[in-house]
Amino acid sequence: MDCAHHFVGDKLFEVDAPNAKQFVVDLGKKTCGCRQWEMIGIPCAHAVCAILFDCGDLEDYVDEYYSLERYKKVYAPLIYPMPSEEQWVRTEGHDILEPPRARVAPGRPRKLRRRSPDDS
Repeated sequence: MDCAHHFVGDKLFEVDAPNAKQFVVDLGKKTCGCRQWEMIGIPCAHAVCAILFDCGDLEDYVDEYYSLERYKKVYAPLIYPMPSEEQWVRTEGHDILEPPRARVAPGRPRKLRRRSPDDS
């Protein structure tokens, strides 16, 4: 992405995107005005411009959620195999057979097609 960036100070940048929008990028807080960085944890294009201008390593700004250590920690516990359905322990209670039937809403049903103002 071709963008212009202006250093404001204290890890704070103003990034001008090609679509004539300006975004404030704070590398200290790992935030951007477009909010994409906070939502997915990976720096957006505006943040990448600021990080590269600051001579930082992009991997340092990716959320810890995507790290190899976190991946290993998540899958560290054993996942025990499931026995076949014949070996399941039967419990007292009602069997769940089918979902409840959908009720018809009161009133006249809607038309399938909505006409545009141009239709006669």
